[in-house]
Amino acid sequence: MSMKQGSLEKRILQGLVDYLNDLYPGEIRLVQLFGSRARGDARQDSDYDVLIALPCDIQEFISPLFQASVRYVSTPGSAQFQT
Repeated sequence: MSMKQGSLEKRILQGLVDYLNDLYPGEIRLVQLFGSRARGDARQDSDYDVLIALPCDIQEFISPLFQASVRYVSTPGSAQFQT
């Protein structure tokens, strides 16, 4: 990954964090990058895999916000995932 690409990724992720904090003030518990971009072996066309931890009581907001982009949703204490 080039320095320019790393800087762009940081700006994109910071923009996501800022957006989520504006949308859900004080509710965002964690925003974590994972996958090829986190490992540093992403290609130019790689997507961004991001974990966003929210308190259980705002799960109702996930679907309208992310729609088809959400692949798995879990609640505390749950061992099952919904697709």
